[in-house]
Amino acid sequence: MLFSKTKKLNDNDLLAFNNLNNLLGQEKYKAILIQNNTAVIPMGRQVMRQQEAIVALVEQGRDDWIRATLSKYEVSKGIKVKIDGKTGEITEAGPSDDILKELELKQIQEKQANG
Repeated sequence: MLFSKTKKLNDNDLLAFNNLNNLLGQEKYKAILIQNNTAVIPMGRQVMRQQEAIVALVEQGRDDWIRATLSKYEVSKGIKVKIDGKTGEITEAGPSDDILKELELKQIQEKQANG
């Protein structure tokens, strides 16, 4: 373990982390809806490309925020971590963890469970 002590996001950073992930999930959901309905949307393919670009921008912004925030918590660059969306606890990721995909899957499952 590379962490000498448990690290945890403060309340403001945890709120921002969850808000950014929710925003990204919403934009991805819109992209899927548009992609599956291009025929009924005027200029559907163009709108789809625009929404995909928005998703990429939001994702890049979220990733930049995560990197900057982790450096504030003295997490070295290159160390893969998981951030618990409920507690804010920062833990090292295992070698086979894909942090962002795992987080996105968890959020999708929570949204489906909550209706």
